[in-house]
Amino acid sequence: MDQIKYIGGAKYNYEAGYYTFNKWVDNHRLVLGKWEDGTPHTHVLHDIDTGEERVLCEGAGYPVVTGGRFYFTKGPSLFVGDIRTGAAEEVWRSEDGFPLSYAHVTNDGRYVGMRMRPPTDETAVLLVCDTATGNCREIYRKRFREPFPTADHVMICPADPNLIFFAHEGKTEYISNRLWVADGRTGTARCIARQNLTPDGDLADCFGHEMWAPDGRGMYFVKYQVSLTQPKGICYVDLETSEIKMIASGFRYWHVGVSADGKKLVADTAPDWDALSPDDVSEVICVDLERGTETLVARAASTWKHPCHPHPQFSPDAGKICFTTLNEHGKVCVGIAMYQGAA
Repeated sequence: MDQIKYIGGAKYNYEAGYYTFNKWVDNHRLVLGKWEDGTPHTHVLHDIDTGEERVLCEGAGYPVVTGGRFYFTKGPSLFVGDIRTGAAEEVWRSEDGFPLSYAHVTNDGRYVGMRMRPPTDETAVLLVCDTATGNCREIYRKRFREPFPTADHVMICPADPNLIFFAHEGKTEYISNRLWVADGRTGTARCIARQNLTPDGDLADCFGHEMWAPDGRGMYFVKYQVSLTQPKGICYVDLETSEIKMIASGFRYWHVGVSADGKKLVADTAPDWDALSPDDVSEVICVDLERGTETLVARAASTWKHPCHPHPQFSPDAGKICFTTLNEHGKVCVGIAMYQGAA
């Protein structure tokens, strides 16, 4: 395994946040969640080399970083900030006052995709905001049938602001249509990945934890270990053809992210949920798509509860991997693995 540096101590908790939100400003600085037990999260800009940090926002959703700016939601408002100065301004606010989900951003940093949901309704309203103009438009709205009505994990396509991914949330053994993409040009949505049944009619393929490929042509996701057919592991679905390919199956994969150049994946592993005493360590694995290798990079102590999921993510040059774990004080902390497999 490669060299690992840890951020955290006995007083504060730190987390890297969800794996779909880029938190890296460059190869040396990233935005982390920081808090004391029983207090709200503060998000700080942290320098790995010097340990210096400064506050960017407080009490907000996970920020996402791109092009020297950071984007976050707070209640019904979307904010965009300048990494250099730390100043942030509100660019859009829901007139109804309904809360917004976390923001996801296109590669060029102009468009933000979000979900808005009335507090008393499970209908998800998918929005795209143009941060250059402040205009926000509805792309699609969806409410699935009971008992699993929730549409969530909303992610705008990094290469096309007209496309938004969303997931059918619920107990994975019973969700037969997990992956969806809505098209704002037509106002329609379609399930992009077919899930097979067993000969007895049970759901064979249990999918989840998706991530766009950087070019926006497809998505990576995990076929969970509770699936009833082999192989199980990291998959890729082509957006145009809906063809699914198994990419890696050597570990009990859980969440999967992708490097900025699209050449490598980084994932964590899940425990055996059926075991009487599940292992308290998740493995962080790098998958080299060109070489076809799966390499153990780090082991992360975990409680298996948010916010202590590893959720690993590459730095821009893929030379470092950040992940969330536990330290010797029992605090949530962030590990930085120096990945020697970087190009």
